[in-house]
Amino acid sequence: MKKYLHLVIVLPLLMVCAKKSTDDGIAKIGKAILTKADMEAFNKITGMYPVDPGTYFPGIRSRITHQVETEALYRQKEVSRIQDSLDKTADWGWKQRYYPAQMYLMDYLATNLNIPDEQISAYYEANKDSLFKVTVKGDSTKPDSSYYRSLDDSKHEIVTTLFALQNKPDSVFLARFDSLPEQKELDQQWVGYVRQKLPQYFMKILYKELTGTPYPDSLNAIFGEGKFITQRDLDVIISWIPESRRGLYATDEHKRELVEWLVKWKVFSAISEKTGRSNTPEVKLAMQWARKLNTVYCYVNTVLEPSLKKSITLDSAMLLYALYDDNGYIPADYSSQSFISKTQSTTNDIMNMKLDSVLISLRNRYGVTFLQNDWKDNKNTDPAELLKKADALRDSGKTNEARDTYLTLTSDFEFTVEGKTAFVELAKLQTEQQLYTQAIGNYRKYLLFSADESKRCNTFFMIGFIYDEYLNHPLHAEYNYKWVLKNTPECELADDAEFMMLHLDEPMSSVEELRDEALRQGRDIGPVDEETAEEPTQTSMK
Repeated sequence: MKKYLHLVIVLPLLMVCAKKSTDDGIAKIGKAILTKADMEAFNKITGMYPVDPGTYFPGIRSRITHQVETEALYRQKEVSRIQDSLDKTADWGWKQRYYPAQMYLMDYLATNLNIPDEQISAYYEANKDSLFKVTVKGDSTKPDSSYYRSLDDSKHEIVTTLFALQNKPDSVFLARFDSLPEQKELDQQWVGYVRQKLPQYFMKILYKELTGTPYPDSLNAIFGEGKFITQRDLDVIISWIPESRRGLYATDEHKRELVEWLVKWKVFSAISEKTGRSNTPEVKLAMQWARKLNTVYCYVNTVLEPSLKKSITLDSAMLLYALYDDNGYIPADYSSQSFISKTQSTTNDIMNMKLDSVLISLRNRYGVTFLQNDWKDNKNTDPAELLKKADALRDSGKTNEARDTYLTLTSDFEFTVEGKTAFVELAKLQTEQQLYTQAIGNYRKYLLFSADESKRCNTFFMIGFIYDEYLNHPLHAEYNYKWVLKNTPECELADDAEFMMLHLDEPMSSVEELRDEALRQGRDIGPVDEETAEEPTQTSMK
């Protein structure tokens, strides 16, 4: 069963409150209120969702951010049209079985072992005094006292007892023993065995209850045209599996296992419907969120993502410098695997920024307000105010608080001017804290993501300076200093870059003394040897 955990991932059962009111509201989108029941239903569905949601959404988002942004995306007219077409597909038809089946399995069979609640309550009442009454011995200061264990606390014990009475061990289980243990021990092991094989065990029992015939041993008896499971059904579940894994299911053995998953979902969902469990408010609310997620993921993956990708432009020269940071060398050409990988990772970063920008716009359009401090994010904040706050914290010496605020800007508002500025300010703080590699990384992100070229001179100089003075990498420093001299010769730091290049590998105190002496004497600090390093070509690439 472990092989198929990617198909069945279920969160623990959560208590559900179905009434919508401001008392249990966690967020407002326009006039609509998302309640704790909505969050619990959303958590349940996202925990068992059978489809890869995509590369970019939800990505790295908190659960509450994922939920409010799903709701915001779902409200668009374009998404409604997609939903109309998806509702008619075999894919959604099977998901309408899959979710109730999973909830029936985990919320009922896993806890009750198919013993009705009425039987459990009746057993508790009939045996309350003999089995569930607890006596507490007194002492000289107080008499004996007693209390009853609650039904909830006693449920597991009752279910184990009733299941063992009503379901005798099968031959496969009994074959494990050379000699049978005492009845109580046998019953406990039998129930534990069933719990470990819960879906397979109840599939056969409930299949017979649903169809009136025993579950067949032959795959051909249950799979094929006109059979309980068809090839069209199997095609649906195969489409849920990542392409890289689909080849594993070509053999008859693995095909049978997939067919049996479909049997479980079809049987469990039918029994859930028959017993009325699919019509509970909890299941209905979970299905509403399943439908929203199904539609929103399709919209993001097939409409929004391709549209945003068309507008991405990468500066290949900036990519080459970033690669030099990573690898210590410049690849021979743009067809190298390292360059292709860096291009893809940078494209992904920019795509996430563009998607964040769209989602922030939608949140602002529909109005997102968080109602409880335990469930909220920072994305309702004005990035300009955040930057002012971070700068003020930095200027007042509150370095850690400033760093955290800059980090919020670079993670939640990286697509804004303020977010990109925060990369530079964060790099300055990290330099002061001797986090030199991290500082270079944030300076480089600014160069990769910002369209503002006015700060490139200072940024390249600072990267060169860190390599030179703190990391003892003169060649890395030289590459960055040379960019300043070649591309921004009028920059106020160009003379400094030239001077630093002349004195690479020298202690800073010596460099400062030489520079001061040269300036006092009015001497030229000297030419740069253009042959010492080869600079990446500045080109643009879509």
